[in-house]
Amino acid sequence: MKLSLLTWNNININSATIKSTIPVGQLANLSANAITVNRAGDFPFLSDTQLPAHIFVIEVYIVGGGNINTNRETLKGYFNVMDKTRHNLVVQDENDSNRQYYLTGFPIGFSSQGENKPNAFNVRFAIEYPYWRLVTATADSWDITATGDSDAITNIGNINVQPIFTITPLTTKTAGLKYRRYIPVYNNMDKSLAIPLDITNGGLDVQTLIDANKMQADGDDFRVWIDGTFSDRWLNEMDSDSDPAKCWINFDLPPRHEGTTLSTFDSDDTTMSFTITKVNNRFLQSLLSTSNKTLLIDNEALVYVDSDIDFNDYQIDNLSRGQKDTTAVSHSASSTVRHIEHDLWILYGDSDLSAPDIDDDYKPIFSLASTNSAWLYTNYFDTASNRPGAWKGEVLSSKTNLSYVFTGDENTQVNPSTKLGLAMRGGADFQVANEAGTLAWIFFHPCGITDVTYSGKVYNTSSWPAIVGLQYLQSNAVWFTVQQETEPTLAQTWQTFGPHVTSLGGTYETIRHVIDGQLDSVLNEIAMVQFDTHTITFDSDNLPTISVGDEASINFFDFKLTNNTTGEWIKVQTPCALNSPLTIDCENKKAYLADGSKVNVTFSSDRESWLDLVSGINNLQYDDVGTVSVNIVITHRDRVL
Repeated sequence: MKLSLLTWNNININSATIKSTIPVGQLANLSANAITVNRAGDFPFLSDTQLPAHIFVIEVYIVGGGNINTNRETLKGYFNVMDKTRHNLVVQDENDSNRQYYLTGFPIGFSSQGENKPNAFNVRFAIEYPYWRLVTATADSWDITATGDSDAITNIGNINVQPIFTITPLTTKTAGLKYRRYIPVYNNMDKSLAIPLDITNGGLDVQTLIDANKMQADGDDFRVWIDGTFSDRWLNEMDSDSDPAKCWINFDLPPRHEGTTLSTFDSDDTTMSFTITKVNNRFLQSLLSTSNKTLLIDNEALVYVDSDIDFNDYQIDNLSRGQKDTTAVSHSASSTVRHIEHDLWILYGDSDLSAPDIDDDYKPIFSLASTNSAWLYTNYFDTASNRPGAWKGEVLSSKTNLSYVFTGDENTQVNPSTKLGLAMRGGADFQVANEAGTLAWIFFHPCGITDVTYSGKVYNTSSWPAIVGLQYLQSNAVWFTVQQETEPTLAQTWQTFGPHVTSLGGTYETIRHVIDGQLDSVLNEIAMVQFDTHTITFDSDNLPTISVGDEASINFFDFKLTNNTTGEWIKVQTPCALNSPLTIDCENKKAYLADGSKVNVTFSSDRESWLDLVSGINNLQYDDVGTVSVNIVITHRDRVL
């Protein structure tokens, strides 16, 4: 390289009045500090190296005839050591058609070369990186028409460079998932939730999709994509003409985060001002702390970046409108602005896809024929796992320590449980006092319970505790009995009761079936009750709001991009809209879609870099079965050390 200086901070430093040069020694001015560990009786062990701050020096001259005093002050302004903003020092390579390169840093010294050279000055820069980078990045376009296509990319520098891959699907693959629907979900309460949800919310006509050959009849290709990865999901009635399909996942939400627009927000506006409700004054902070940068106003999804949040004016600038397959529309003043915590999608459309591996240890224990507003129970508890929606059986107190809970019909034990059984039992001899205590099956739902429908059986020998039935927990931690079961009319005989259709008269988070009281002092005295066939109804105002978006065609990326020159590769799985780019920024280690969705990347080895281009020719290969038409632009700013 034969470098000549052009500009500093966009100021020409080789002009009619000012000339600048690079001292010869500065073109080979590199160093590293050794990290060593002392060894007894030996030289230190070489452990590693540490790169020090790099200083770069140029010489600046005032051309003969120029006013030295005036121009000196001008130069001091150009290279202001009080300027703490990084600027670029730009050069051209006279040996390579004047190709331009730059360094980035700030000036840390400006000094005269002495009395004998009053027109000559040295300028010292603290440089961020000691290598020269191309001013104009190289952008290589690669059109891929089939899996296994390859392309040669040349790095003209002498060190590795981290490229940006902009990958755009132009046609849907012949293999893979072909359709998606956006599912925004938001919390309506000021407390967090962690519950199973049917994300179709009864709003997806699966049968029409099956009839149109867009989905497999058994739902094997029905997938849930959340925050950049597949989620376990449990399906119900995927091929029914009468019952709606349901798709259950385990879902968590923080307390609601929302505000309101201050004025009309037109469809082409990209700046929105808003106020926040008193109970949600964490709204702005929550927008920074989350990885999903999505807002929802009415049915429109809007995307932002952290740097566009104005905390002083409660405003977001440069919003991306009509994202996530939604449409930009006008919104009236005082429209609610909601933060969407999770990036959630339904995917389908792969006729060859097998059923996914699912961890049923986390499958909701209630019937999948349930709805979000009412859970139906025929199983209640599983000792092998902590399945969501489970009841909890407890002996809260017992004088005899003989009382217990049971899980099967008429005082049997099965797993998973099919009944909520409680057995209060006295002793077999008079040395043991009569039984007194409390036994319960407890159920909790954060959105609040309003109604309980159930039936069951009762049994006793001769006595009956004071309380046998259903209670709810009042806010002051007092249990209130809302349904009492009467003593059997025949001793030692199981008798049925119900179904009871019980309104709690309000909304309560915790209920329990209970035996509470004491038995007569009789040998082998026992009182038992079992509760079954439950329907638990929740307060619909407190349930999360779920919307099922319109169908959109996608290319489901499932590719491996390999640099055959080094053998390293990266893999990516993500749904991507047609004609919309996926960006993989290897230098900043970020991968994202056009709507801001984060994309996960996996690597062929445990390494710091993503996918480097080494000096010289790099042979890249793209593998993704079913690929028809994909364009990749490889942008790289080559470097010379």
